[in-house]
Amino acid sequence: GTLNAFNGVGDPGAVVFSAVTYFVGLGTHSRSIASLGMHTGEAVVLVGVLAEALKGLVCRARPSVDVTNERYFHSWKGSSSDNFASFPSGEVTVAFAAATAASREVGRSWPGASRYVTPATFAAATLVGVARLYSNQHCASDVVAGAGLGPLSGMLFNTTNRDYPAH
Repeated sequence: GTLNAFNGVGDPGAVVFSAVTYFVGLGTHSRSIASLGMHTGEAVVLVGVLAEALKGLVCRARPSVDVTNERYFHSWKGSSSDNFASFPSGEVTVAFAAATAASREVGRSWPGASRYVTPATFAAATLVGVARLYSNQHCASDVVAGAGLGPLSGMLFNTTNRDYPAH
């Protein structure tokens, strides 16, 4: 039951975190908090679009469709059927993008808090992957691909937005 709670941490949890943090930052006139929300949100949106595009191209069946055949692909079904949208795990991709963007933004704005935030965010992202495996929604390679793709988006926005905090 505990692992099932982590299924929603990646999506919609990362999106909600980004939006709430951004608007709290704006409301309290805290540029650092608004930047945390904005930059995390940018990373999440980019990687979410990339993950969905990959799902539509790869068209890998979820383990729940055929647990005995991890190489079950069906051309062009990934866009029309969630049963063939397994690779990469979108939830894990988004969770790792958010963890990367948030940990880098916290490291820049609150360096002392980074030693706590970074392990916590990546632990939560890892638990999202474990939950997706446990619920039989993804193969291990789907989760590993998401864990690899997500940080790239977080690092991209960290690099490009370093000098552009939220206004």
